[in-house]
Amino acid sequence: IKKIIHPKKYDLIFYLRDHKNKNIQLQINLANKLSKKFKIVTVGKNIQNLNIKNFGYIKREKLMKILKETKFAFLSPENLYSFFALDSINCNTNIFFNKYENYKNSAIKGIYFVRYEDTNKLYVEVKKQLMKKFVFIIKYKPYRKKFKNYFKL
Repeated sequence: IKKIIHPKKYDLIFYLRDHKNKNIQLQINLANKLSKKFKIVTVGKNIQNLNIKNFGYIKREKLMKILKETKFAFLSPENLYSFFALDSINCNTNIFFNKYENYKNSAIKGIYFVRYEDTNKLYVEVKKQLMKKFVFIIKYKPYRKKFKNYFKL
């Protein structure tokens, strides 16, 4: 098995969709602030900013290609296990997510829990993580099954 490591050319990706649970205004404000220093990408709704690359609504295959080239994904606060989050994990992209106690999971590493309530602290925390030299750390441990017992009835 040969592990293929894709070079990361984008710093942060946002999935923007108009919905009351998505907290889209927070994501737009954060993307506009961070776009001055980092390479920001959006998927879904476009942001009117020349420093942000908007891909619009795209197919999943193209999204997977973009996620492989991105260091971090910023998730909306309603669901840690959304399709976008799972695709990010599969593409070796680290995740920023709202800090909830019931989402702590020892099986997945590489999720940065930040508080979405205070936008200034959120900006500082995200900026601090993006400034670090990127080292891929997302890891998940599959449950181990013994091969002998796998085909037993």
